[in-house]
Amino acid sequence: MGLGLLFSPKMVSGMLPIGSVEEIWVRVLGLLALVLCFYYYSAIRENAIWFAKASYLGRYVFCLGFAILGYSYQLPVIVALAVFEAVLATWTWWSLRGA
Repeated sequence: MGLGLLFSPKMVSGMLPIGSVEEIWVRVLGLLALVLCFYYYSAIRENAIWFAKASYLGRYVFCLGFAILGYSYQLPVIVALAVFEAVLATWTWWSLRGA
């Protein structure tokens, strides 16, 4: 997603209702996604359980905000993505219960 938003936002806009892809914020979002990907990859390589625990809480907050935006702008795809990410965050929480 990060690479797509950074280098080919028109392709991604065909899959998601993200509005105008001519504005720089779309590429900034792609860059941010790449940096977050690096953080997650580094945490996995170092077996940073504390990072995983912090991530699922942050992801729940993100999902709530994402769902609110999706409802506010009547974008069911965004709401569906929020629900999907909430399921994945719950899976992370479930996996870390004994850690």
